[in-house]
Amino acid sequence: MLRARTPATAADAPLALQKATDRLAAARAAAAAGDTVRARELSEQTVVDARVAEARADAVRSNRAARESENAARALREELQRKPGQ
Repeated sequence: MLRARTPATAADAPLALQKATDRLAAARAAAAAGDTVRARELSEQTVVDARVAEARADAVRSNRAARESENAARALREELQRKPGQ
């Protein structure tokens, strides 16, 4: 959960990160209530939710980088087309 709780993940996958955070709070509450089985289940689900949040944030960043690369390549092509013969 600590790896997932970064400003970048919070910005790029806020709903997925919130789900992990909520599930972690539920796991802690279950542990405090003495329901160790439920606490363990919730903590395991928290790990999965945190990984999903990280993966979604990574996908958002990758897509953003791909778009930026495409835009840069398009701008370069347009510039080259405006300068024929060089």
